[in-house]
Amino acid sequence: MLARVFSEMAEYEPMGSVDKISQPVYFVSATQDEEVLPEFIQEAYNRVKHPNKKITEFPCRHYDIYLGDTARENANSQAAFLQKAFKK
Repeated sequence: MLARVFSEMAEYEPMGSVDKISQPVYFVSATQDEEVLPEFIQEAYNRVKHPNKKITEFPCRHYDIYLGDTARENANSQAAFLQKAFKK
């Protein structure tokens, strides 16, 4: 990671653009996350105007979502959303 990333992180505001999303969007939230609070994910979800959106919550912490059964369930859930959202 470049050192300049740290200076740019202070200016990063993802909520400033979330209402401009114009494609299907899938949110994943870890209910015990202390790094990205579930309330933040819910607020982002609520601000998306696109009708094809979904949020899935997993009862785990931030990095646990990438481990074991939770990771498999997460991947399957994302794949199902993508298959449905972009089916032609």
